[in-house]
Amino acid sequence: MNKFKKFSLGIAVSLAGSLTFAFATPVQAMHIMEGFLPADWAAFWWAMFLPFFILGVRSIRRITR
Repeated sequence: MNKFKKFSLGIAVSLAGSLTFAFATPVQAMHIMEGFLPADWAAFWWAMFLPFFILGVRSIRRITR
């Protein structure tokens, strides 16, 4: 990577970080504790996650062959 690209990347990262902290707003939120999510929602999210997980594992297997 040449010096100009490194400099441009540094400027972009600095700008993104500055904007993130400049416009961040405090929120009153927290992580959902373990065991709090109802079983039907947990089953729904597992069903949504499973196809992506299977495709990811297949892709990794194909790449590593």
